[in-house]
Amino acid sequence: MKKTLIRILIFTLVLSGVLPGFASAETIENKIENDTKTVGIEENTNKAYEVNVEKEFGVALEKDIEMAVEENSDEVNVTTKLEAENANIQTDMNINQETGEITVTGIRELENGEKEINHYNVLIEEIEGTDFKATFVDQKTGEHYKISTLEAQASIVPAIIVGVVAKFGIKWAIKKYGKKLIIKTFKKTAIKQAIKKVSKFSVSNKHLSNAGGRYRKFNTTSKSTVNKWIKEALQSKNLSFTINDNKKLSFVITANLKKKIGTKGETKIKIVIGWDGKIWTAYPIK
Repeated sequence: MKKTLIRILIFTLVLSGVLPGFASAETIENKIENDTKTVGIEENTNKAYEVNVEKEFGVALEKDIEMAVEENSDEVNVTTKLEAENANIQTDMNINQETGEITVTGIRELENGEKEINHYNVLIEEIEGTDFKATFVDQKTGEHYKISTLEAQASIVPAIIVGVVAKFGIKWAIKKYGKKLIIKTFKKTAIKQAIKKVSKFSVSNKHLSNAGGRYRKFNTTSKSTVNKWIKEALQSKNLSFTINDNKKLSFVITANLKKKIGTKGETKIKIVIGWDGKIWTAYPIK
């Protein structure tokens, strides 16, 4: 297993209370001083280099953050530790590269020595650069918490605090692995969910052969036939899977069905699905 140890030493801003400060951490990120902060990265390959923290994370904090990363072909694990005045916080994030599942365990060690441990499933819903919006689902209670690096967090409930600390690991993973990681972690799950949801999809009437307008049209008026083609495409071994150009995380799937499915002789189909597998649209393409 490849291991990477990242220690981040940042001394710039004085936060007015650790928990409220982290709850509104996004409002702090613009207050960055001009001096350069660096991160030393040690790997088991004996390769070491420095990273500009301000450029890497776009954040300035007075507290020490330690991040340890372990990765292999099956999963990526990122542990982030923060030593704060009111509580020490550790988050363990796991990305299963086969299933696309992302989980976070948050451990808060309070001043009295007690520990609060919570486990969350993480559903990323929107990505802009390395910023994201996600829902943390408490595995025990089923409660949902919105975590965003695109907006300031107004709440300081434990899940939000854990999410704000865990965001460094998520942002790091998005930046390091980029689109390849997103595609790799979401592809199988998104397609699997899309196949299950085909029966609930109703193609827009404008894409049927009897519609007017200059739209891409299937050579049928039967929506059930279109759904049959969609399912066939989703089950194809030769499909193409790419990230859709949309603020909300979504994907474009194309497949050649090797038969005429469009009114202009098209044999390929384009399907757009959300990160959760919900089918947004489908139509024939050349």
